Amino acid sequence: MTDDFFRSGLDQMIDHSHPLAVLASRLAWEKMESGVAPQLAHKVRPLGTSEEALDLAGAVVRVSGGTASNAGRPRLDTRLMIALTLHKYSFDLSDEELVQRFAENVYWQYFAGFECIDPRSPCDATQIGHFGKTPSPRCMLGEAGLEELLSATIHTAIDVSAVKKSELQRVIMDTTVQEKAVAHPVDSRLLVDARTFPGNPYDGHILAAQMEQSTILLQDRDVSPRQVVVDQGFCGKDVDQASPELEIIHRGRIKSMTKTQRRWLQRRQAVEPAIGHLKLDNRMQRCWLQGQTGDALHTLCCALGYNLRWLMRAVVRLGLKGLLLCLFALAYGARLAFTRVPAVSISGYVSALDLDVTPRLAPAGR
Repeated sequence: MTDDFFRSGLDQMIDHSHPLAVLASRLAWEKMESGVAPQLAHKVRPLGTSEEALDLAGAVVRVSGGTASNAGRPRLDTRLMIALTLHKYSFDLSDEELVQRFAENVYWQYFAGFECIDPRSPCDATQIGHFGKTPSPRCMLGEAGLEELLSATIHTAIDVSAVKKSELQRVIMDTTVQEKAVAHPVDSRLLVDARTFPGNPYDGHILAAQMEQSTILLQDRDVSPRQVVVDQGFCGKDVDQASPELEIIHRGRIKSMTKTQRRWLQRRQAVEPAIGHLKLDNRMQRCWLQGQTGDALHTLCCALGYNLRWLMRAVVRLGLKGLLLCLFALAYGARLAFTRVPAVSISGYVSALDLDVTPRLAPAGR
């Protein structure tokens, strides 16, 4: 008999219409875990030099310069560590505050895949930094792993119909300065990508690299940016030659623009509040990590936190329900049908919890 037999399940204690409860069943957890699996796999760690020596027990072999072995206790659950990383940058918390609040918050534990409430700290506060953001050999995820998580948040937004695939073909780009230049391509205020460029380069010189990164993150959905709305910092012949397949919209071409292009140019300012929220709500105000690698990791973590908050607002706006609650509704509807309740009552009950949500995100500019 286990202790969990006498404990109430989290699914019986929470409101399943809460945004985090909905995203717990709708986020692409399998994609995120499989995407970061290569970064979490054990690496070959060669031993250092060995030499024979004598001690009181006789001849021994001394090894020097070797790294830590693969032995030790098992790693923490991948979903738990991903959830902790998302919560940290979504709610602007330190590592110590994060583990304390996680032990008190049933919605955070349900989001991380817990079945019963656990009042203990999920891990030591230092393990959060080692998992995803510390620019050192002990960092597990690294930049590639964080990009996989960012890509999964974009796919979730498409799956729940919070944003259409066609809307991702048009992005708004702007730059801001933290300690390094950071580019933010945004569409419908969902953060498509965030990337650092050390050395404070000219805006026009980073466009091709930024669009290449955005294309990689969206390649699983067979969609790529075709239009980019920028300010006049991205003007110049070298910009057009570097990205001939892109339609670049900026104020320098306003005389030759169509009515639709002018309307999208007026929407360029929508990126400014997104950058402001990134700095104030998602820890981008100041980067505390060391070096250029630290800048890149910190920027991606901030983008993850921003997208999770965006998805939570989308759940409320679209009236989405968790998959578990929808299954309960379907099972209840089937039971009513078996007892010969009029069909109009069943369809009316089930349609309110239908998985195919009809509301769509209003077009930008309205």
